[in-house]
Amino acid sequence: MVEKDGRKSWVMVNRAPVLTPWTAVVAEILGFEHEEALTLGRAMAGLNAYSKGVSLGLFQPTPREVEELPGKAYTL
Repeated sequence: MVEKDGRKSWVMVNRAPVLTPWTAVVAEILGFEHEEALTLGRAMAGLNAYSKGVSLGLFQPTPREVEELPGKAYTL
């Protein structure tokens, strides 16, 4: 929250651009190579976004039966 001219205003930040480099820095500190760390950061941001979407009801979790069918063609 920022106060400007005696009024309070909020700053909204998209989590993905913040979470990705933060996770990458932590991964590099833990010993991962730079490219691996960036990949982990992107994966973390993606999983976080998916879980938020599920909690808001925007996505439906994939049934386990669909996940266990490798190589099958799907039609919509």
